[in-house]
Amino acid sequence: MSAESKTIGTPNVVDSFKLELHVANCTAEQKNKKIYIRIVKLLEENKIGEAKELLTAMSKEYDINYQLNGSTLLHYLCQSQNASVYLFLAVLLNLEYETEMRVDLRDISDRTPWMCAMDNENKIATSQLETYIEKKKGSKQVNKMEDLKKYMSTQEIALLQKQVNQLDPQFNKWFFQQFKQYVGERRPNKALALLQLFGEKYYINYYSKDLINVSFCVYAYVFVLWLLHRTTILFEIVESENVEALRYVLANYPNVDLHICAPTGETVLDRALLFQNADIIAALLNHKVGKTLTNCQQ
Repeated sequence: MSAESKTIGTPNVVDSFKLELHVANCTAEQKNKKIYIRIVKLLEENKIGEAKELLTAMSKEYDINYQLNGSTLLHYLCQSQNASVYLFLAVLLNLEYETEMRVDLRDISDRTPWMCAMDNENKIATSQLETYIEKKKGSKQVNKMEDLKKYMSTQEIALLQKQVNQLDPQFNKWFFQQFKQYVGERRPNKALALLQLFGEKYYINYYSKDLINVSFCVYAYVFVLWLLHRTTILFEIVESENVEALRYVLANYPNVDLHICAPTGETVLDRALLFQNADIIAALLNHKVGKTLTNCQQ
């Protein structure tokens, strides 16, 4: 029998796998687990072509945010030091899935995929992730300026842009104070618009200590003490109960540090629990924010 005749009717990797799933009559959970494990196995066997073929065929059925032992497939690629594994990022990041890939999910070590790549000092993986995030931002912001006009006039945007151009060394301080001003004036949409306009330049973990206003010291000493509890912009967002701004930050800043503590030892989750806003708490918990004594003591 010729080699050609032997291959006739032999199912390829995708057909074989689909048949396996059909015979097993898998639930959605079981299917996701099998796909995850099979992709990992193929990559570790250096069968990148077969892994690409399988994931491409199953991309609409596979939950790309599925976590096995706390890690998504994206986590697995980013924490691997095997080139045949982490180079598969080029495939993973360029496929279309039924649900949008979340780059903000955390593994059992409380790390995002970007953090995993940074821990491994993997410049290729971090660069590809950053490019992917920027690309996603761009696609979501095609009509950003039109959307922002609902919250800010063209003149306001131009004035802010002029201020930004003159600031540079003091940009983080200015941004924090401007954001805080909008929050204090109960203009959450303007605060969100500020994030969308200039947030890419802002260091999201900027720790502000310049919060005391002398007039408050004279007329409202208790309020000054309350202000002293604030640290990063996340505390401002949580205290103002701006759910949309919180979701925006969690989705667009993979390096946001949710464990930074106020001088009193509170994390943003502690502060959220104090304010008892269910949506804020849910957003933080879904992001797998946790608190340990170690985090607060650092």
